[in-house]
Amino acid sequence: MTIKDRILDAVVARIGAYNKTSIGQVFFWQTVLAQAETELKKAWAELQGTSGYVAPDDELRVYPEGEHVVHKTKMFSVIIKVMTRRRTLNEARLINGLCQRFKLNPDDARTFIEQCKAEGAAPLSKRVLENETAAA
Repeated sequence: MTIKDRILDAVVARIGAYNKTSIGQVFFWQTVLAQAETELKKAWAELQGTSGYVAPDDELRVYPEGEHVVHKTKMFSVIIKVMTRRRTLNEARLINGLCQRFKLNPDDARTFIEQCKAEGAAPLSKRVLENETAAA
């Protein structure tokens, strides 16, 4: 049985009353996730900070694109995945380029760019809250 299996068994064994409904399960797991995210951030800060096992993120980004093992112990390996940098559109640079190349008025170019923008899907978040009466 792996360490991961042992951890999952221990957490699932604690579900208890929350296991009765799917809403209770969502609440349980979102609570576990929130705590896990907090603890994970602390653990990575320690790993990259005073312990010195792993370099800071900016130093890791110099690795070539792909997956790399940056630290290895008897039981664990720290693997990073470096991806291609995201490319973003610099609106001011686009307007300047259009104006120089096509002899456009900057205000006209800015208006045209605004007209071409389309709305994407609205961000959505979901969570379950424990009611006051449930705690009593």
